Amino acid sequence: MEKITKVSRIIKKLYYKIFIENYNKKISYNFPIDYFRWDLIKYLHEKYKFNSYLEIGCDKDQLFSRINIKKKFGVDPFSGGNIRKTSDEFFENNKHLFLVDLDVDSFKIDIKIDGDNGVKVSDCVLLSKFIKKHFDTELDDFSLNVSSAGLLSPLITYRQFLKNLKRKLNVTLKEGDDIKGNLIKVSEEDITLEWTAREPKPVGKGKVTVKKNKLIAFDEIKKAKLVVEFNKI
Repeated sequence: MEKITKVSRIIKKLYYKIFIENYNKKISYNFPIDYFRWDLIKYLHEKYKFNSYLEIGCDKDQLFSRINIKKKFGVDPFSGGNIRKTSDEFFENNKHLFLVDLDVDSFKIDIKIDGDNGVKVSDCVLLSKFIKKHFDTELDDFSLNVSSAGLLSPLITYRQFLKNLKRKLNVTLKEGDDIKGNLIKVSEEDITLEWTAREPKPVGKGKVTVKKNKLIAFDEIKKAKLVVEFNKI
């Protein structure tokens, strides 16, 4: 039987919040009481005919040894599995994820990540397992939360701006001004927003639509968020 630590309980709670509460009455599985993880994997393998299996953190091969799939890979830096590496080493070529924010207080660790191509739930779970594996009992007094930066979360890092190139942003400057426009350029020091405005004609009456842009240094930005627009029906 698996040893359930405080961090394990936090991860299970995350699973509950994500999969059970969000999908309550939408997905119904009536698992028997004695139905284990390897039973579920066996069922999925028989149904979908997977030809490979990856497990991160194998401990004593409680699960890995029961998986009957020809191409199976178990990554663990200390014991079990068949690849003696850390998950960082194993995924060193998979560099699409990056850290956005790390917040630690007396009893809680909050980690937010983002990705050039988005973040999957499995990415958060893998990072949680990696942290748990390498800190072990050091985290027993903390609750650990690994999550993705949401659609409405402020943009903080250079890579977040880069992945949202050509999208509309609302940027609040430290001096107090708000600027809304399309992100047309990103460098390591600044961004450029572009928008249209109606201005009086240089000659004659009426107004004309003009294209405007502004270069904004990162150290001038107080907050930047995506503008989410819904098409009218």
